[in-house]
Amino acid sequence: MEANWGSKLGLIADSTLVTVYERNRCRANSLSSTSQDKTIEKNMPRQREGLKQLEAELSQAEQDGSV
Repeated sequence: MEANWGSKLGLIADSTLVTVYERNRCRANSLSSTSQDKTIEKNMPRQREGLKQLEAELSQAEQDGSV
């Protein structure tokens, strides 16, 4: 995993949050939220995978004594 994956995950999380707000706004105004739903569905697995990888890296660093 790249060293800056944590930053990328933060950007994905921010983007997803903005998309959730936009989806909620669309739904409140009886507009289609299909585009936002697709973006959220795409981002969530990426977020989960990245978090799992960061947890594994942290665990390995703790075992190696480098943290």
